[in-house]
Amino acid sequence: MVITAKTKPSQVPLDFARSGPGDDQPAARAPASDPKSRFTFELPVVLHRRWKAACAARGRKMRPEIQALIKARLVELDSGR
Repeated sequence: MVITAKTKPSQVPLDFARSGPGDDQPAARAPASDPKSRFTFELPVVLHRRWKAACAARGRKMRPEIQALIKARLVELDSGR
């Protein structure tokens, strides 16, 4: 599967994307020793509301969906696109 910036989070393979409680599919969790880093950024209010509503409508948590998008984009960047 080729993952691009236009790939929907629901199309990203499970072992790649889902990582949190509340997902309706098995979680692919990182080892407990995997350090975490807080990542804060600003979004226009309208974009945040749209993102939150889209995730809620699908019963998804916002954080795992953002992580899936970042991972998908990293694969794309690593492949030289």
